[in-house]
Amino acid sequence: IVYAQFVGPENMVLIEPTREFWPNIMHTWQHNFPDTPPLACHAGLISDKTTGNFVLPKHLFPAEAEGELIDKLAYRYIHEHGLRMPQITIDDYIERTRIQPDALTMDTEGSELLILRGAEKVLKARNLKVWVSIHPELGERDYGVKPEDVHKFMMHCGYSGEFLAEDHESHWFYQKEAAK
Repeated sequence: IVYAQFVGPENMVLIEPTREFWPNIMHTWQHNFPDTPPLACHAGLISDKTTGNFVLPKHLFPAEAEGELIDKLAYRYIHEHGLRMPQITIDDYIERTRIQPDALTMDTEGSELLILRGAEKVLKARNLKVWVSIHPELGERDYGVKPEDVHKFMMHCGYSGEFLAEDHESHWFYQKEAAK
């Protein structure tokens, strides 16, 4: 909702693999933007590989959004659910939907580098604003990735990082370095 206020709700693509969260997402969205649907929604995993054929409709909440509201947290992770749930890269998502992002934001419980690797083409081709919540313990435990690996990859794509804050995760903002 916060990012939608910056870029306009009509420009937002909502992505969430945990199907049980979609009723809450839709309810919150419709409360804040009753007359404006998001640009698109995807109820699936974003990763560094594409493993399924997707129908990617625009302007529609997924069927999962019609369920009951929940008050608990139960996440779907790539390392636990990647074999059972289809995955798609951001680059493939963009190719299939023709949606060209200006910004990315992610809080993915340790899989940040996998998702960024799946967005390498768009990161290199465009000048995106990228907000990433890095989960050091989960990244190392579940994916063998350290925060430095995320920073190095973003530098490889031409971005510099700015540390924003630390709580149970590290919040970073990346933007393209000025042409030299």
